[in-house]
Amino acid sequence: MSVSSFDEAERRRLARLARHAALLRYTRRVRILRSVGLVVAVLVALFVVIH
Repeated sequence: MSVSSFDEAERRRLARLARHAALLRYTRRVRILRSVGLVVAVLVALFVVIH
């Protein structure tokens, strides 16, 4: 196995890890935004019911 092919495999592995981390970060942000939106919707509904 030559050095260049090893570097290529390593670079591919790092790129996959980076993409996976970005995907995890994105899904976590979407989940947080969705839960915040749900809380806001519940608060608005309560406010409307009270008034």
